[in-house]
Amino acid sequence: MLRYVTPLDNCITAKNHVDKIQQAIEIAKEQGVNAVLIPRITPEGGFIWNIDKAIKIPSNMTVYLDNCHLRLTDGSFTNVFVNSNYKTDIGDMLQGEQSNINIIGIGNNLIDGGNYNGLSEKTSNKDGFPSIQENVTILFHNVRDFKVTGVNIKHQRWWAMLFKYCRFGQITDIHFNADLAYKDEKGNRCTDRLATNQREIWIRNADGIDLRQGCNNILIENISGNTEDDTVALTNMYQSKAGGNHVEGKDTDLHDVVIKNIRSDAFVCSNVRLLSDKNTYVYNIIIDGVVDTTDDSCPYVTGASVKISDSDFQWSGNATIDNMKNISINNIVSRAKYGVKFLMASSNVSVNNVLMKNPQGYAVAHDNGYAYPDNSGPFGYKNVSISNVFYNKEPQIEYPINFFNCTAENFKVSVNSDIKVNIENSK
Repeated sequence: MLRYVTPLDNCITAKNHVDKIQQAIEIAKEQGVNAVLIPRITPEGGFIWNIDKAIKIPSNMTVYLDNCHLRLTDGSFTNVFVNSNYKTDIGDMLQGEQSNINIIGIGNNLIDGGNYNGLSEKTSNKDGFPSIQENVTILFHNVRDFKVTGVNIKHQRWWAMLFKYCRFGQITDIHFNADLAYKDEKGNRCTDRLATNQREIWIRNADGIDLRQGCNNILIENISGNTEDDTVALTNMYQSKAGGNHVEGKDTDLHDVVIKNIRSDAFVCSNVRLLSDKNTYVYNIIIDGVVDTTDDSCPYVTGASVKISDSDFQWSGNATIDNMKNISINNIVSRAKYGVKFLMASSNVSVNNVLMKNPQGYAVAHDNGYAYPDNSGPFGYKNVSISNVFYNKEPQIEYPINFFNCTAENFKVSVNSDIKVNIENSK
């Protein structure tokens, strides 16, 4: 009995690499095998599978990446893997929800963005460019009971993984290697040093894992490597401004997510980021074990190991304490400007065990300055507990725990006496 179909099997008649893989998926589905294995060696005896259009995975299908190297072709504008109902009419309906879709990496597998194609958020849907979402490496929409595990992704062209309206899933044992090259004054890609800020980065906003509207009951665990932007981002924003693909009648909240063992270099951004606005909700989030892996040799400092909310909204209005709530944050090791950074508003948040390796960084603090020109607030927090905060060197800031220019209701802080605390407007 067959255990899987491969694109090298004699039954495969398609010509190019993606069509061979897609035909293998179709045959596996027809035969009830429901599994495809992409091997290391290509049909020509080479070692790189050329990807020039998205591989579509149906329900009840597992794709194994067996030590293979999948590389996006130069000049292509495409995802590498999507669920098969994505961008179809039924895919935006409740009855179009797919299930049991898995991508399993084996050994030294690699999904490679290759040479950057120039598509960015600024050029998205302009001057002949398609939507920026075509640059997402793996994109699942309206899927339940899924798994992506053991996968290595290099030089993602935008976000490496994007999940929308997905539930009951596992995203585990993922390694990222984003392109930290910089562009010179002529726009050329340069690698004689690392980029130092987002203005000069070659590929902007190269996140790791992004969960968006309607995602729930998901485990994200054992994530490593470097990302050019946030490594794990849970960002729930008003749908009409957040890329479309709304599923009418489906839960729009982002909730019940466990994030464990994140060990990453997130460039100048965040290892873990949570975001909502006034129309959306993020709640029941557990974050346990976040390590900022930058060191003193890095020419940049991570913005925050964990960032909660934002300080101004270009989308549909500022979040309140009801929009972002029930957040548990434990075991943070940070060299960032902030160990845990609060912006805007949230409630029922616990922070425990923060070790700061940056003596000039805040361990836990509110900041309403951020980057946007208008910071209108209100900035408020309710039911927040902070305990066990440490520095490996004497802190060089007056208040390692600092909540200023905000309202702070029912704060409980339990730290050593050498960690000074400033909480204004407390109740």
